[in-house]
Amino acid sequence: MIKPVVAFLLVLGTSFHIGGGLSPCFIQHASAPTLADTKVHGTNIPEIELHAGTIQPLKVPPFGFSGFAMSDSRGNFFFLVGHGMDLTHASVMRVSAHTGEAQVYVLPEEAGATVTYGVSPAGRVYMIGLDKDSHYTRVEFGLDGTTLTTTRLNLPASLVLTDFLISNSGAMVIGGYFNSSAPEKMRGKQHVALYDNSGNETRVLSNVGANLDLAYLRNHLFDGATCIGSDNEIYIARAESLRVYDMQGRLIQRGTVPKPDASYSIGKIQQSGHFIVVWLRRPRQDAPAELKLLLLTSSTLQPFRIYYPDAALGTIAVGFDETNGFTFLKRTEKCDACFISAPIN
Repeated sequence: MIKPVVAFLLVLGTSFHIGGGLSPCFIQHASAPTLADTKVHGTNIPEIELHAGTIQPLKVPPFGFSGFAMSDSRGNFFFLVGHGMDLTHASVMRVSAHTGEAQVYVLPEEAGATVTYGVSPAGRVYMIGLDKDSHYTRVEFGLDGTTLTTTRLNLPASLVLTDFLISNSGAMVIGGYFNSSAPEKMRGKQHVALYDNSGNETRVLSNVGANLDLAYLRNHLFDGATCIGSDNEIYIARAESLRVYDMQGRLIQRGTVPKPDASYSIGKIQQSGHFIVVWLRRPRQDAPAELKLLLLTSSTLQPFRIYYPDAALGTIAVGFDETNGFTFLKRTEKCDACFISAPIN
């Protein structure tokens, strides 16, 4: 079963026009953040409105993208690019944060249908395909988009992939849940494990999350996300649970994800320096999903602040780093698509 991230496109309403070089950026002075104390699941967490900082127009050919963007340690952003609503043959596009130049990565036909992709901290792109014989294959690309290696992954076709992370060495974290074609006792069970560069499982991560209701998932978003942080540790958020593992698969920390209410689900997690950011989204009828960005401290996993974007930023936050804050992507009157910074101050 192939379960691409098209649901995110429907909920977030994400479709942008990006490509080419960058014109000189123009600066819009950021307003002071608006601060209010909001009670979240019994905890008072400051809730702050984000405002636009630097606006960087992009000059690229139009393209639509789906899901949540990824980024590398150099600040480049990566997007899953489909053909309208069809993600069967989706490719990956990298947009340079410095030059604005775009590079496209296309899954070879023999690898099958596009399932997901991952980006190493150094910016190496990998894609996973599922072929007609229900075999998962990982394809590694060079920076110029050429295919470097093809690796068969020892994964059952009944595992619906929700997480694919990769280190600079090629070691992988792959996660998902078992669908209705799995043996009955495995259906809905979540599975996250470490895999070596040869595609073999080396260690299963324990207690990542409760069993899932497959019928519920047919009409609702998966509530979870995983990342490898800048500290080279694995962060797994599921529902209201947060667990941290080292790269050997040992559990080293556990905490919670305090949501404003149960209608929010986790879409993305990212760790940078002293902070962990959890993207929380809530579907809205005939409108992009409402977005709130929960900051936790990396050392204690305690909630720090909740941020929400003002109207000028939109709802598409593509990345975060401790130094520069958030980066948003939005179409404005001045450009088809812009990267807009939103400092956290």
